[in-house]
Amino acid sequence: MTKIFTVKQLKETAKSLNLVRLSGLKKTELDSLVRAKLNKQEIPLKHLHPNLIFKKMLGTPCTAWTDEQFKYITTKLLKSLCDCLGITKSGTKKQIIQKIKNAAKVSAFLKGYTKDDVQLLADSFKAKELKAW
Repeated sequence: MTKIFTVKQLKETAKSLNLVRLSGLKKTELDSLVRAKLNKQEIPLKHLHPNLIFKKMLGTPCTAWTDEQFKYITTKLLKSLCDCLGITKSGTKKQIIQKIKNAAKVSAFLKGYTKDDVQLLADSFKAKELKAW
């Protein structure tokens, strides 16, 4: 027999499970989100706390990050990603996302090279060219 929760209980449980953006949901939708989270099922990103999305991103290669993930994390967290990647964190959210995507492309490109190859590449470009890249 399944326990029937009130909307208030569901919202409290959802909050404790780090689910967000719950307003406007019907009781059945809220109940299914809570049950899915409790059963460790996949939850739509729009209902997850930005910190959880950020942690999930850190656990995957930057080339696997999606536009949807970027959409639901805060600018502050995006700037933290910039710190992790060693890139500048100035600009609008859209500009920061583009910088992160560019850094991911460079990272993917350089992945196939050895340390010596990367040094040879760096030596063959001017500092301005590398910075722009």
